[in-house]
Amino acid sequence: MPAAGGFTFADYNAPRGLETFEPCSIRNFVDYGLWFAEQNVNWVEKIDVVSVHRHGRRFCVELASGELVGASCVVVATGLAGYARIPQELLALAPDLVTHTSAIERFSDFEGAEVAIIGACQSALEAAALLREAGAQPQLFARKPLIR
Repeated sequence: MPAAGGFTFADYNAPRGLETFEPCSIRNFVDYGLWFAEQNVNWVEKIDVVSVHRHGRRFCVELASGELVGASCVVVATGLAGYARIPQELLALAPDLVTHTSAIERFSDFEGAEVAIIGACQSALEAAALLREAGAQPQLFARKPLIR
């Protein structure tokens, strides 16, 4: 059953003074997800999955409790928290000079600034576009010869 109105990402962020579009900080993304679940999904059970095995055309999911659950599909949603990485060479810089795109809450905070973006994947490209829209002067640096 779909959630009632008033629970979009924009609905969560606007009263908090945060930007109402993505990308966003991982912390804000997680906070929104927890808030949404708290408001709309009262049947969430927090339990670890020990293993997933194919059983014919279905899957058998073994839970930490020992319970086995059958499923026709399995979706792995690990979240984004483990993927933010700042190169070692940049860690010596002051924290107000270096950030990962996942930690940015308001691109408007960079208005008028010259911003070097190091990366060649979706978050780097998206950040460059959003920074430009927010009035910053982004420059994208990539080690790859081709960006798709």
